[in-house]
Amino acid sequence: MALNSLDGRHDARSRHRWVNRFQTVLLVFTLLIELVVASATTLRLYGARPLRSNEAPVIWSLLRALMPRSFAPMCPARRDLSTLWR
Repeated sequence: MALNSLDGRHDARSRHRWVNRFQTVLLVFTLLIELVVASATTLRLYGARPLRSNEAPVIWSLLRALMPRSFAPMCPARRDLSTLWR
């Protein structure tokens, strides 16, 4: 009889651990999605659009000068940024 009560407690703890893990993963996933959605929504609300290098040459030259210090793989000027604002 004593073994049955211990088994029941073990099952409850195991279930509780899995539920906690599931809730943690769900929370992290929700927070990550919310970050992406919030930034995209903010950009849409303000009518933001990518600046071309000929529209803001000083900003782009500063960006190119700072890129080597940031250890970023490539300068945004070399790739299409318009997909970020769709």
